[in-house]
Amino acid sequence: MGGLDKGLVNYQGQPLIRHVADALSPQATRLLLSANRSQAAYRALGMEPLADLRPDYPGPLAGIETGLAACNTHYLLICPCDSPHVPADLGARLWDAMQAQDAQACHAIDPVRHHYLHLLLRVDAAADLGNYLDAGGRAVRHWLAGKQVAVAPFEPGELANLNGPAEVRGHRIRKKGLTALS
Repeated sequence: MGGLDKGLVNYQGQPLIRHVADALSPQATRLLLSANRSQAAYRALGMEPLADLRPDYPGPLAGIETGLAACNTHYLLICPCDSPHVPADLGARLWDAMQAQDAQACHAIDPVRHHYLHLLLRVDAAADLGNYLDAGGRAVRHWLAGKQVAVAPFEPGELANLNGPAEVRGHRIRKKGLTALS
């Protein structure tokens, strides 16, 4: 995002994080935000920002580790801040697939790719996360490879990530044969 704090980038008149938070609020008892900068701005939006417990910002798994430390439930639902069109049933779909497949974790998948950061994680399944990070591990998919992981199917584009300013300006969503420009 050209050095901008991704969660605060304006999309359809609101910061990206507001879209995600609004979609996740009905699905969770508490919202946490992994944020290593702009904490005052996130607090002004009513968010609960948490900085990584580790120095040098070693990636999304460090944010998950911090979220797990603050989590007071048995499950942690994870969603990246650059996915502004989070399905209203993301948590339920991940939960259903996780239960049906008797898994420790469940991530989303569509016909194009795995969405490892659209993840439902049983908190006790993450006991080894600190060791993985200590050993230099950074990839979510590699860390999950050692777990009983279910996948939940989603439609192409349903979990689209906006990774750059051009994508934010010209985002197109494909769903059920229609293209919507927002």
